[in-house]
Amino acid sequence: MLDLSPLDTSPCNIEAVVPATLKVAISVVGLGYVGAVSTACLSSLGHRVVGVDIDMKKVDDIAAGRSPIHEQDLGKLLSEGVDAGLITATDDLAFAVRDTDVTFVSVGTPTAPDGGCDYRFIEAAARSMAVGLAQKSEFHVFVMRCSIPPGTTMQVMTPILEHMSGKTLGVDFGVAFNPEFLREGVAVADFYAPPKTVIGATCARTARILHEIYLPGDAAPITT
Repeated sequence: MLDLSPLDTSPCNIEAVVPATLKVAISVVGLGYVGAVSTACLSSLGHRVVGVDIDMKKVDDIAAGRSPIHEQDLGKLLSEGVDAGLITATDDLAFAVRDTDVTFVSVGTPTAPDGGCDYRFIEAAARSMAVGLAQKSEFHVFVMRCSIPPGTTMQVMTPILEHMSGKTLGVDFGVAFNPEFLREGVAVADFYAPPKTVIGATCARTARILHEIYLPGDAAPITT
């Protein structure tokens, strides 16, 4: 289920928004299907990307420019990104947050024993991201890319980020929900020409940063 619950879109500290001529550095948490494709495609758009996973096999594959999954053109893009110095990978999420401007969260969301959503991986990621956030002074954007129940972004991830980092939403960091619409077998093509791009952002600064990231593939994203 997609998290399309409304987010607070009130303005936040908007000075020093990243100029369109600069490419933000992006960390991608979870190097499964969505994460691996996002890492490759974002690097092909000129972004420096740090892939993060607790599975060292995936980390090693991405760092070596090898695709961890079977997907058309993915291995080629990963290899090109590594050769260009745009793709690195690590199991240290706090470091990846410190080292980048935007973090895409694409961790697993398995079904819990009671039939609901198991939030363990989201909560664990949020705790590590909060450590990294606490150690930096620059504004940071966290983007939820998982398929999750409505409200998860603001009710599960964001409170952990605020509480553990001591930072304030809208002042020190922004949060967005950005569902993926990637189809297996043509995921790379879908990334470059998506049927739609949906961005639910907590403030104008966060929305603008995501608009600039997706501009090459979608000049008119749906913003909520």
